[in-house]
Amino acid sequence: MKKNDSLDRFARLAAVARREAAPAVDIEHLVRSRLPRVGRATVHRPLLWFAAASAAAAVVAVLMVLPMLSSMSDPFASMFQAMNTLVQ
Repeated sequence: MKKNDSLDRFARLAAVARREAAPAVDIEHLVRSRLPRVGRATVHRPLLWFAAASAAAAVVAVLMVLPMLSSMSDPFASMFQAMNTLVQ
C-alpha cells in the first residue's frame, strides 16, 4: 500500500505542476551585457570593400570582353565595315 500511496502523491503533484504557468524569464539584458560591443559597420567594412573591388574588376572584364564577343557573333562585320568606309 505504501508504494501506491507514494504514486498517488506523485500523480497529484504532477497534476498541480501541469496547471501552473511557467514563469517568464528574460535574460536578454544579461547576455547583451556580456557580449563585446562591436559596431555593425566596422564588422562589414572589409567585406564591403572586397565586394566593391570585385564589382569594379567585373566591370573592367566586361568592357574588355564586349568587343571580342561582338566580333565572334559576326566575324565579317569588321571587314565589311572597313570596305563600306572606302566605298562611300
